[in-house]
Amino acid sequence: MKRSVMIARACGAAMVLLGGAAAAEDVSSMARGARLYDKFWLENKAPEPTGNHPLYANEAGKYDGANSWRCKECHGWDLKGKDGAYAKGGHFTGIIGVTGAAGADPAAIATAMRGAHAYTEAMLSDADLNDIALFVSRGQIDYASLVEDGKPRGDGAQGEIYFNT
Repeated sequence: MKRSVMIARACGAAMVLLGGAAAAEDVSSMARGARLYDKFWLENKAPEPTGNHPLYANEAGKYDGANSWRCKECHGWDLKGKDGAYAKGGHFTGIIGVTGAAGADPAAIATAMRGAHAYTEAMLSDADLNDIALFVSRGQIDYASLVEDGKPRGDGAQGEIYFNT
């Protein structure tokens, strides 16, 4: 439920900021990008990755293997990486978040994911990368207002209309 509420709020904010029919398409792409950011193989039906991501910095962690390929595993569900919710504990990797990429060119983000991040076309299509890049570039919000004492705030049922796009 935490993920759906946060995605819904981010998408709602984007609709207000962008407005119009083009915004609806962007919001749909951003919502899909957020789901891919979490666990891409469930969203795009790609095979679940095997082995650790080559950049995964917590090889002894309990979140290695397929989980190490989840963007959120290194960069955090709150997008802040080592400076956010994953600053300590089993998810800690020491990797920076993606908040610095807010407003960046989505094409540059997609290129980095295909290159240094080692995501192959079998894992993420170009459309998948574009959706993640759009989410990272234009879909970020401050999640602090959505979480209280480590638990999500909001109405999961209301968020479902955005999450199930």
